[in-house]
Amino acid sequence: MRRLPDRLLVAVGGNALHPAGTPGTVEEQKEIALRTGRMLRPLMELGSELVVTHGNGPVVGKIQMRQALARHRVTPMSLDICVAHSQGGIAYLMMQAFENALREVGNSGTSSVS
Repeated sequence: MRRLPDRLLVAVGGNALHPAGTPGTVEEQKEIALRTGRMLRPLMELGSELVVTHGNGPVVGKIQMRQALARHRVTPMSLDICVAHSQGGIAYLMMQAFENALREVGNSGTSSVS
């Protein structure tokens, strides 16, 4: 019998989380994250550690756009800080979605997702 690896890696592109041609509202992002969580649920339930990495191009671009529009009232942040903001927000949405996808099938565990 073939043994599963201890750790699985999945990469999700930024455009997968914020497809071109969509406004990218929080509601849309939550729904896309939940669909992603549902698709990854079988991997989350395997017992291996699931490591998910994600892009953030469209989201960090919106953060920079907001900064450009508000630059006369709020001091803009550097690109690295904008990237960190977008990464944290996306990771938060995805973790919430992964937990909800697991709860839908009565699985309350999240320790295998990082």
